[in-house]
Amino acid sequence: MSISVDDISASLRSATSGGTDKTATVVTASDIESAKSKLSEKKIDGLKEQLIVIIRRFGNGYNGKLR
Repeated sequence: MSISVDDISASLRSATSGGTDKTATVVTASDIESAKSKLSEKKIDGLKEQLIVIIRRFGNGYNGKLR
């Protein structure tokens, strides 16, 4: 096997050994930001649902205290 990149080349004259066949998951900053955004949206949706329940239950007389 041989490879060449930017005028640098290398070749193997015999088989290699060792190494691993394990894989690793890489999490990027973009993945983290996307997850944060989705969680935030779910939290907001959950709060909206709770507000709807409170309004339906107590109407305009809700005083901020839950039983």
